Amino acid sequence: MRTAIVLLSIAILSSSLSNAKDFWEQTNGPNAGVIKSLVINPSGHIFAGTGAGVYRSIDNGDSWTSVITGLTRLVITCLAINSNGYVFAGTDDGGVFFSTDKGDHWTSIGMKNIWVISLAINSKGHIFAGTQSGGVYRSTDNGNNWTPVGLTNNGVVSLAINSGGHIFAGTNGNGIFRSSNNGDDWTPINTGLTDGSVWSLTINPGGQIFAGTYDGGVFRSTNNGDGWTPINKGMTTAWIISLAICSNGQIFAATYSGGVFTSVDNGDNWTPVNNGLTNPYVWSLAINSGGCIFAGTAGGGVYRSIQSTTDVKEINTELPFPFELKQNYPNPFNSSTTIKYSLPKSHFVTINIYNLSGQEIETLINCPQAVGEHQIEWIADSYPCGGYFYKFQAGEFSETKQLILQK
Repeated sequence: MRTAIVLLSIAILSSSLSNAKDFWEQTNGPNAGVIKSLVINPSGHIFAGTGAGVYRSIDNGDSWTSVITGLTRLVITCLAINSNGYVFAGTDDGGVFFSTDKGDHWTSIGMKNIWVISLAINSKGHIFAGTQSGGVYRSTDNGNNWTPVGLTNNGVVSLAINSGGHIFAGTNGNGIFRSSNNGDDWTPINTGLTDGSVWSLTINPGGQIFAGTYDGGVFRSTNNGDGWTPINKGMTTAWIISLAICSNGQIFAATYSGGVFTSVDNGDNWTPVNNGLTNPYVWSLAINSGGCIFAGTAGGGVYRSIQSTTDVKEINTELPFPFELKQNYPNPFNSSTTIKYSLPKSHFVTINIYNLSGQEIETLINCPQAVGEHQIEWIADSYPCGGYFYKFQAGEFSETKQLILQK
């Protein structure tokens, strides 16, 4: 009965999103072909990587200015911003450029004659560049020097880095690879992944990874990439070009020819949100600090949501779901166990694992969650046998239970 109510509520919310009179509005540009990348700096300035260089908007998309001084290659394939606000731009066959003055001037920083498809920057400021056919390059000095760090002969079309520093590389045909040592070594992680062309990767605050593929839709991993599950209910197109997650956990997926889809339940169900979006070929997504989402298209410029995505009405908070933490199953368990819990309304949720000494050893969930029933798997292969505790926190509600690992 509860499952039916949740699905009905999701259907109602999905209907309200898809039938809304206006979700998107077109901004005043840039009219420069395919918008392959969008990024937003802490000041709210939006940067669009196009086939005619970089464009910048300082007024939420109302106007756009071409900022190409110093750019000797104008086909921009990817953008990234570091903690200092420096903007990095990858180009087709021209390597990487960077700007220290919010795009006013650009400087070439190496990798000339290399086609850079993806960029990611870790918490230490190390830059990782995925290339068309030369694997991944790394720079530890703001791009002054670059070192190839593996996956040679792979086209690395997407990169993502989690809070633990693990790097995930999506390739054009060979699936996903993971590095746990700053790119020095890579391991293929493709269990359950049925499409090896991974065009986009994103990670939510709880560490769950989402992969958008060329022909297989969206996949999700709850165990750091060790296993993948397709999550495409309601998705009517398989080519996922870009993914973005807003602060309340809502996921958006940009597709080729199908516009934009959204999920309010961590990818379990998807709904199209295309009212006002007259160009369905969406190549890039970015969300600003206020929750406004921007979509870059092929030939239609940039669109923005009319209101913040965090303003979307929550599912009916009077649904009969209590705050509840269930006993893990199986218990005792060998290697892995499932923890189920429910929420009467949307909350920021944490679930932490502790040893018998009270030391926190792992965080399973640390992100916003929608109303309803949820579950998470704990894989404990690396821990010794014995007793542990798991603590569930949602708002002011907190509960702790014990579990037993046996091998």
